[in-house]
Amino acid sequence: MKKKSIDTILKERYIADCQKPNVQKEDRARIIKSLLTDLDISIREMGRRMNISKSTLEDWLLWDDPRVDEMRAKGATDAQIYRVLRNNRNKAPGKKKEITVALMDEQIRSMAAQMKGYVTKLKYSDETEVLIATLVNECNRFSSAIRRDSQKNGVKKSVKKVAKKKGKK
Repeated sequence: MKKKSIDTILKERYIADCQKPNVQKEDRARIIKSLLTDLDISIREMGRRMNISKSTLEDWLLWDDPRVDEMRAKGATDAQIYRVLRNNRNKAPGKKKEITVALMDEQIRSMAAQMKGYVTKLKYSDETEVLIATLVNECNRFSSAIRRDSQKNGVKKSVKKVAKKKGKK
């Protein structure tokens, strides 16, 4: 049996305490990753040893991602960051399209909620009308592109169904 270093023992004890609410997500992820490397074991094996589910460990490891700081700088909450990281778990960190889309959806929701407040109190500047017209134009263009894309996908599906039905007769 291999002798454990003091560093390894401390890391294992730290992980045993990881469910405490005062533990920083990024620190926990770095320690787990370091321990996995030190012990040369899988996430599943660590979960067995620590009596922590594999999925919990995977969720904790999400926070050791360079995109976390970038998303925080853009004003994303921990819940939004977690959702993006979880949805893009198997995608390379360099791909920004998924992050942008998820953050964009959250920002659109937030902006729509904020706009209600401005409309009821009628707060605006000299530039507000121009900015709203630009925003409406961009939203209409985006909506049209989404509609075109969904229609293309719909056409492909219906053509495949027709082809299958003809083959059965």
